[in-house]
Amino acid sequence: MSVKVLLCEGEQNGPEQRILQMILAGSKVLIQSEGSKFGLDRRVLSLRDVRRESKISAIRDRDFDFLEDQQLGQAHPWSVERRKEINRIGWYWERREIENYLIDPIVIANTLNDKVDLATYQSELAQEAKNRVYYTAAQIALTLTRQQPENFPNAWSDYPYSTADECREGIRQIIKNYVNNRKNQIDEQKALNQFEEYLPLCSEGGFYYTNYLIFFSGKVLKAKIERKFQQFGLRSISGFEKLILKRMEGSSEVWKWLPEWEDLRTQILRSTIDYDHRIGADRDRPSVRI
Repeated sequence: MSVKVLLCEGEQNGPEQRILQMILAGSKVLIQSEGSKFGLDRRVLSLRDVRRESKISAIRDRDFDFLEDQQLGQAHPWSVERRKEINRIGWYWERREIENYLIDPIVIANTLNDKVDLATYQSELAQEAKNRVYYTAAQIALTLTRQQPENFPNAWSDYPYSTADECREGIRQIIKNYVNNRKNQIDEQKALNQFEEYLPLCSEGGFYYTNYLIFFSGKVLKAKIERKFQQFGLRSISGFEKLILKRMEGSSEVWKWLPEWEDLRTQILRSTIDYDHRIGADRDRPSVRI
């Protein structure tokens, strides 16, 4: 049966909810913002237990939790393991964060073509991605090392991150501060090894770098080009995001702009999720244990 209620991350009337409303325009799906991704899967399963008729699913950010899934241009099923069974929760966005969509040149071309020189914008965006190579590898390393994801940081603003050595030192400082403050043990060498392992993927020619709009932080990229928005005729990053969303909402069939959005719409409206928790078709898809 098709989804009736779709839970998402973010605040009420935030970009996640608004973009989903555009992707699912004309449908009867109720989109409800739930804040953080942490506990979102458990909330879905709990609600299904008490509201079976509601057909509840959810969608979450990709973040760095599904690095092994390299299928592109489509919606991605999200499942978790619960009591030794694989349970289909819903979907995860193909891109790391919702901001990764707002900065996409296709979205910019459809919303700000009267304010932004697209060639200049693409060049500036690509340069900022190039500047984030080492930092992205460091973020992945910290994410894969952390044991309590809710409170272990995988980013920093206090240390430099323009070179590999600066990022190695940033990793050491993050772990040192965390261990000192909480008396928890974090394997520093494991984090440094993960950094070396993922650095080639994040560097020029690597899969993550080639697809930086998917795997690099959209929040970071968007923030780092803020100072350049004035040359695009925009005063601030806040105005940038607000204007994009406003113009998207004034457009028709927004889901056709990106292949993933069109596929996500189709999957949600034609969903065959087993709301009694048991699934079989997705056992070979990435899952998260809860």
